[in-house]
Amino acid sequence: MTNESPIDCNWDSLAQTFGQRLNAGQNPSNDEAYLILTGLSHLWQYGVATVQSELKRLADEGHLMHGLHQAHSQNHIGCMACYIVMFLEQNPKATKPPSVGNADAGYDSLTTLLNTDDNDLATHIINILGTHNNLDILFTIVDERGSYDPLIIRCLRIVADSKTPETLYKPRVIINYWINLSEYLKDDESPDRPDRLIRHLCIKSNLIEEVQKGENAFNHNNAGLYVKILEASSSESLDSFRKWCRNGLETMNNDEWKLDLDNKADALNLVLTLIETGTAVKLKLPYKDALVEHAKDILNKKIKLPDNIISKWSKVLNVLGSGDIRKTFRRELLDTAMNQSGKREDGFFRMYGEEISKQDILSEEKMVVHKLFTPLVKERSIGGLRWLNDVFANNPNILEKYTDTASVQDFRERIQDELGKSVDDEAHDLIASIANILLIEPEEAPQQADTLSNNDIPENDASEEEKSNDRSNK
Repeated sequence: MTNESPIDCNWDSLAQTFGQRLNAGQNPSNDEAYLILTGLSHLWQYGVATVQSELKRLADEGHLMHGLHQAHSQNHIGCMACYIVMFLEQNPKATKPPSVGNADAGYDSLTTLLNTDDNDLATHIINILGTHNNLDILFTIVDERGSYDPLIIRCLRIVADSKTPETLYKPRVIINYWINLSEYLKDDESPDRPDRLIRHLCIKSNLIEEVQKGENAFNHNNAGLYVKILEASSSESLDSFRKWCRNGLETMNNDEWKLDLDNKADALNLVLTLIETGTAVKLKLPYKDALVEHAKDILNKKIKLPDNIISKWSKVLNVLGSGDIRKTFRRELLDTAMNQSGKREDGFFRMYGEEISKQDILSEEKMVVHKLFTPLVKERSIGGLRWLNDVFANNPNILEKYTDTASVQDFRERIQDELGKSVDDEAHDLIASIANILLIEPEEAPQQADTLSNNDIPENDASEEEKSNDRSNK
């Protein structure tokens, strides 16, 4: 009807008639209600002024929720989608309307449906929002409700999979919502959906330019987005973007780096991505201080980084360069390991062991034998003992450099004591290997006496001399 009629007709009265028919007391069938809702949708599309006010009344007074109850109970998916869309467009927070007819039951249906990952229902919802040119309402709903309902997440995925996702995923949307989108867009069937979306947007939109706009545009929380952009294209046109990322990383403070290391390490991954694409990165004190704090947490088994980053850990540390900052970093790491109260976690030595195994760092610390070497033997820590074994394998004479001879002797005796134990485990084998490097031999067992003592001679076992004297007297 509206498609064929001149657009300058006055449809206000029709919109009001449609609205009245949807009142709770009217109880139209689902088929009729669907036609009325579709009619209102068309009138909205053509800009009829009274549609908005009529839909707001229906939403605020509970009539739309009354209708949703009937549609849900009879599983009329098209009708359900219309009621949900038109209610949320007027009430994106989805607050409960007044009780009219079956509005309470309808609101319960809404709550149930929002918590359902229903692809068919979500597809109907997206189609209606598309005709309204109102896909953006999805993020308004997220903001108003303060959460991502499963039905809304499914809607977001459907748009991401469409041929024109840029209709919803404008650059500013990606920038503002990327942290959550990077998680919620993924599912078991399409774990790479966020990657595909960014690749598409880098081609079809001005995402890269928009990301860099503004004096303080770099946001360490969006480092994962910057990685996806870099991975989406290796074009030389990204050179300026790479430099922008590097400059942004250099502005991060200690707290921001610590937060990154404690969580998904997206900024750290950005560092590695830049290095691997040929962009040199040098970071200074805030980064160094955050790594030291991270090392303390690793020692106490508070956190664990992703394995893909741990495997590239040498690159992570090389960002500090080889100058004074790196040397200070190594000293602070060694102090951290020495002053640890409680067992030293193996992961520390896996990630930071090489940094504190340098001979110049170890030899200048006078208390290292007493405060680190000996505790590692006492703890029988596998990671620590492996590190210690490597230290001595590379520096077999290092103990000679320490003037604290009492601590050195105590350490050697503990190694020797372990050799005398009948233990079959990796810790014992590592300590035995250390003993072999340091030329420490097992303690010799006390020798058994060759002759019996006087007290051990049986009373009736007289000596040969006594027997001879007895014969002479006879």
